[in-house]
Amino acid sequence: MVAPGKELVTFEVRGVTVGLATCYDLRFADQSTALGRAGAHLVVVPASWGAGPGKEEQWDLLTRARASDAQSWLLACDQAWTPPIGTDPLGIGRSALVDPIGHACARLGSEPDLLLGAVDAELPGTIRARVPIL
Repeated sequence: MVAPGKELVTFEVRGVTVGLATCYDLRFADQSTALGRAGAHLVVVPASWGAGPGKEEQWDLLTRARASDAQSWLLACDQAWTPPIGTDPLGIGRSALVDPIGHACARLGSEPDLLLGAVDAELPGTIRARVPIL
């Protein structure tokens, strides 16, 4: 069964507050802003972003925008492209690590791969102090 959640989820890893969202959540700026207000330094988004016309552009735009909305790092982990099963499109790949101002610091292509990047846990606080929108 798939059902919407009722609350935001954050947890601590070595002093870094991690917020969680899912694929479809990228369409909702308010959720990202709320995760930023909850203190998330990093938002992790597992996804299977369905392929189709304009979907890569939407993915790129929304991952960058949601990082900026939260003023936090965003790690968007999308399923690598695979041929559709029946009529259901599957992931497009393009997993990305985006910084708190919306710059994609690392991005993969559509094929299976490993994304490595460094997250500066101090940067969200610096950005939030400089541009206090939260």
